[in-house]
Amino acid sequence: MIFIVFVALFFGFIGFSIFRVKNHNRKVMRRVAAQYGQLAEWEGSLDDYESMKRYFKVLPPQYAIDDQTWNDLDMDLVFKQINLTQSSVGEEVLFRRLRDQNISNLDQFEKDINWLQDNELERTKIQREMNRIGKKTNNQLIELILNPVFSNDINFALFTVLRSVAILSLFILFFNLEVGIMMISLMFIVNNVVYYSKTGEISKDVSRVSMLMDIIKASKNIEKIELGDDTHVKSRLHESLKPFRNMGIASSLAAASLQSSTSEAMVLSGFLDGYFLISFGACRFMFKKIIDSHDEALMLYETIGYLECAIATASYRQSQDTVCIPKVTETSEIEFENIKNPLVDEAIGNSHVFQSFNMITGSNASGKSTFVKALGVNILLGQTLNTCIADSMSFPNVFVITSMAIQDDIDSKESYFVRETKSLKRILDQVKGDKRCFIVIDEILKGTNTIERISSSYSVLDFLTNYSTFVCAATHDLELTELLKSKYQNYHFKETVTDRDIVFDYKLREGPSDTRNAIKMLEYYGYEPSIIIKANRMADTFEKTRTWDTY
Repeated sequence: MIFIVFVALFFGFIGFSIFRVKNHNRKVMRRVAAQYGQLAEWEGSLDDYESMKRYFKVLPPQYAIDDQTWNDLDMDLVFKQINLTQSSVGEEVLFRRLRDQNISNLDQFEKDINWLQDNELERTKIQREMNRIGKKTNNQLIELILNPVFSNDINFALFTVLRSVAILSLFILFFNLEVGIMMISLMFIVNNVVYYSKTGEISKDVSRVSMLMDIIKASKNIEKIELGDDTHVKSRLHESLKPFRNMGIASSLAAASLQSSTSEAMVLSGFLDGYFLISFGACRFMFKKIIDSHDEALMLYETIGYLECAIATASYRQSQDTVCIPKVTETSEIEFENIKNPLVDEAIGNSHVFQSFNMITGSNASGKSTFVKALGVNILLGQTLNTCIADSMSFPNVFVITSMAIQDDIDSKESYFVRETKSLKRILDQVKGDKRCFIVIDEILKGTNTIERISSSYSVLDFLTNYSTFVCAATHDLELTELLKSKYQNYHFKETVTDRDIVFDYKLREGPSDTRNAIKMLEYYGYEPSIIIKANRMADTFEKTRTWDTY
């Protein structure tokens, strides 16, 4: 009778666990289906975001977008909008991809995106498997793959002996019940004491191994999904999984040993792990496996991440009212129709064909910075995700580099002008490299006096014309438009000034700016009339005579 009750409880436990897993899977499927086609929302902390950069920092691309350009273009915000990934691997690979300015095989990437867009059920199943991997802060998985070394010196021989005695005790039970029970009880106490005393030394390694095992399990499940003939993901999964085919038991036990304490499975897995010291054995086994199969482990990591990048890109495209697949050309033109900045709600689109050297003027708040950011962001998205927020866009392969949002650095005691000088110098160095540049400069050298600003700005912008580059320089200095009109195409943004308001249409126009609004802004915000009158007189006189009169 007791045996029957035990069997009933055991199978009841198994059945309830299966029910919970299936119910959880259904909820995940519904959630990811509802999220698809929406802008992603970052829900993590600052630590989570820094942790997510690990892959990029450990394996930086040869032609990586630098921190200055990334921050100038607000690419952290762009990334967070696109990041509809379900796993740490997915968001780590997506982040690195957005910072790599030498992505190849975009045609295959496009085929994979199209298949994922057209096959909702299979796409959702893939996302469910990615969700099982989950997002883990400071997981250090990429470090494990690249350098499989234990965090601490562990005496694995001791664990092997204790595990062997624990197994022997079970066999003794069949020959001498009293001795067997005594041995099992003794080994349960000894092994659990060892387990809990040593777990802290290996917990980081066990966590990393467990995540890799989750990836292996998810990859095997994804491999069973019909991925279509055009995608190359299935063949890469098949190749990278070869060394990890026959390790299902070790994988399941090690992963189970790290389950949440609220899980019913934790009771059984914790008991088994404490008695047999499974985590330690599985960890050692996996480290040896990674050492022997380093290339396959890295390929598996990158393939899973690549698949999530494609899903995130497909979803991002669906979230946008204006989107296109860019055309990469060999010309010296950048052509765009209805291009928009993806971070601006209800953005106004612009269309034009830019030649190599372009200067953009306009009043304060007229849209200069937003427009040049739109160009930079869309070229980066086009070169990494084959996606632009425009009706159409074409450009050659370029290295995007900017000098825009310069700030003082109190920690290093560097002034605004010193920071700006260093920022421009890195551009002058980059143009001498082997990759054509797309350069955005906003308010060049505004941190110094007028005479030296104009002369130095002219010299820098003139110097850039000696190289095969694209330059978009936004400035308030109309003197530069005159000095460089033979080398730079002039464009401007303008506003309509009324007695009560200043209205901007944010449309790009040819030619230099012929309006100004700084004094009008002073009036709009209630400055004394005497200030406004004197400022207008001085400005009008200077425009006519090119000399200052203080009246």
